[in-house]
Amino acid sequence: MNEDNAETSCWYAVDLEIAPPSEEIVTWALWEWGANGIQTLEETRNKIVLSASFETIPDLDQIRSQVIAALNGASFEATDLRQSTLREVPNEDWLKKWKEGYQPFAVGKRFLITPSWIKPDSDLIGDRIVIEIDPGMAFGTGTHETTQLCLEALEKYWHGGILLDVGTGTGILAIGAAKLYPDTEIYAFDVDANAVAIARENARINDASKNLHFDVCEIDRYKGQRFSVVLANLTIDILGPQLPRLANVVEEGGILIMSGILIQQISDLCSVMERAQLMELSRQTSGEWAMLATKRT
Repeated sequence: MNEDNAETSCWYAVDLEIAPPSEEIVTWALWEWGANGIQTLEETRNKIVLSASFETIPDLDQIRSQVIAALNGASFEATDLRQSTLREVPNEDWLKKWKEGYQPFAVGKRFLITPSWIKPDSDLIGDRIVIEIDPGMAFGTGTHETTQLCLEALEKYWHGGILLDVGTGTGILAIGAAKLYPDTEIYAFDVDANAVAIARENARINDASKNLHFDVCEIDRYKGQRFSVVLANLTIDILGPQLPRLANVVEEGGILIMSGILIQQISDLCSVMERAQLMELSRQTSGEWAMLATKRT
């Protein structure tokens, strides 16, 4: 992100009033749409008001459609989205507060995630692997439960070979895999060209570009290839229909790690897993979210 431009331009905030149970899935949908930050303006027993920040003026109707599609895909009601408004805000207010709130934090036993503009103390690092992230306009600062669940699964199931990161966002998962095993081959893709550009820059910041291959494409680009581990941190409305294609690029005995799944969606996904010849190895939950690790039989 260009800091000089950020200081002289405005931001745009989309404020959404929603039903409290739908907070997690609405937050996810806003990140997927390209929000640069999300904060809670108001929270009561009956409602939550979220404010999502965008660098350029967003299409409010399209954001509403994105949120409603995510709600429907997660078995919520479209009426859980009650109000939506767009407003202009001074850039320095949002960016400064957001950066101040993004501090280094540990994930699992091996990783320490830090914003690229903060160098953590050596006593905080210890023997952890440091991943520096500048999220820009892509999803994946490491703070979301699904990203953390995937990083923890990487520690357990990734032991080298060849890996594919589906919907890479900021590249945080691909970079984590590359740092765990630097001499392996990591492929990562996203349909969003802006996200891929940000992921490449984050790989450069982390000195992890050597064996990391990013592309703007869809899963069919890898048809005929086989991977030791495939990571898919996606919403259920994408993950469900794509699951057979994802399974087809996992080598026999290989691992498919899936997140972006709400706990109540696990049973629906399990029926699709059986048809895709995937055997569940483990599941972990955090908040309302779940991670499923599966093996290709």
